[in-house]
Amino acid sequence: MKGTLVLHGKSKEINTIVLLIKLDGGLEIISNFDINSKDFDIEIPTVLSVKVAETINIESKFLLN
Repeated sequence: MKGTLVLHGKSKEINTIVLLIKLDGGLEIISNFDINSKDFDIEIPTVLSVKVAETINIESKFLLN
């Protein structure tokens, strides 16, 4: 899948592999990709910077009926 992810007013092209599952009532779409928090101006508070990674994993699951 190819598209544009927009967060905090920042845009970035995303290319990822999706899993398509045909269901009786529709279609399920599952994807999983990583983004860098700095690409979208997501600030991680200093007190949490040791425990929170700069790379964020995005998992999505859509059901189309």
